[in-house]
Order: sequence, then C-alpha cells, then structure tokens
Amino acid sequence: MSAAPRLALYGLVLVAVFLVAYVAGGLLVPEHVVAAWSAAVPTAAH
Repeated sequence: MSAAPRLALYGLVLVAVFLVAYVAGGLLVPEHVVAAWSAAVPTAAH
C-alpha cells in the first residue's frame, strides 16, 4: 500500500474514532452532570 491511501485510511479512522467518542459522550454523560460542571467553571475575564 502506498503512502497516499495509507494516509487517507489513517484520516478516516481518526475521524471515525472522534465521531464515536462524541456520540458516546452524548449518550453516556447525563445532562445534569454537564450543567453542574459548566456552572462550576468560573468565567475568565481575559
């Protein structure tokens, strides 16, 4: 396998891994946990 198809396959696998992680996070982490976590983070005045 030459370099171009190998890099394309690597990119597709990388996108698939991040997509699965994003969907799993949305399904497994309850909304109240997200709300409590974002309420606890102070806003920065940079």
